[in-house]
Amino acid sequence: MIGMKQRQHGRLGNYLFQVNFVMQLALATGTDFMLPAFKRDTTIRPKQRFSSGFLSAEAACLTEEFLMESDTDEILRETRRHLDLGKSIEVPVWSNPSESYLKVALRDPSELFRVGSSLAGGVLSKRLRAASPKKSEIQTVAMHFRGTDYHSWDATAVMPASYYMDALEMAREKFQIPIQSVALFTDDPESETARALSSLGIKINSRNFNRDFMSIMNSDLVIASPSTFSFWAALLGSKNIIFPMLWAERKAAAGSDFWTNALGNSLPFIDITCT
Repeated sequence: MIGMKQRQHGRLGNYLFQVNFVMQLALATGTDFMLPAFKRDTTIRPKQRFSSGFLSAEAACLTEEFLMESDTDEILRETRRHLDLGKSIEVPVWSNPSESYLKVALRDPSELFRVGSSLAGGVLSKRLRAASPKKSEIQTVAMHFRGTDYHSWDATAVMPASYYMDALEMAREKFQIPIQSVALFTDDPESETARALSSLGIKINSRNFNRDFMSIMNSDLVIASPSTFSFWAALLGSKNIIFPMLWAERKAAAGSDFWTNALGNSLPFIDITCT
């Protein structure tokens, strides 16, 4: 059995990195996995059957230090060694959860998760797209701006309106995208950025957490804030995403393999542009 003793800190995007790692590791080793029970209104959950709960204290822990220093083959060998001894495997809480994405990336996450949203008429299921839309087919753009907690967490993660407009202009050099096809999704509609974008004719479509995730996922191109929420929506949807260059460069310079690969558009299963 592979699972966790503690849920990843943070919101949905951070947790999905941890869940994805558990599933990737379990599928690669042919092992069952265990996850904490998902809330009834959760937008996204695994396709595969799993046991609900946390692992017991006897599970062998793959430490974050070991995982960061090891490649995929080393991680799989160590996992199989513990499993052959009859031990369960604990996946840790990551200090930088996005780093886990590169460690065991053997299956496209869109094959592992199903997505739906609790609506008045029941559960609306959405088909996950297996590949990016053809460039000529890009017709809808989702901008994601995260403010609120970012102001106190890291003010440099609060993107100005100029970033979104520069990214949109870059996209419009290649694609015919009318401003009416661009929507802003945000947790901070009264922010300076949101008001500036709205004044330019970009509609704010935010309703609630689940609907926003679904809407971003079903857009053809995502212009993202430095947020794991918009990353996962794009990863499970169109797989086309634009990230802020300055943020990616700063994180890469600090040693992040995830952001180094993002800058080079070499993250698996997603097409990333930084601007």
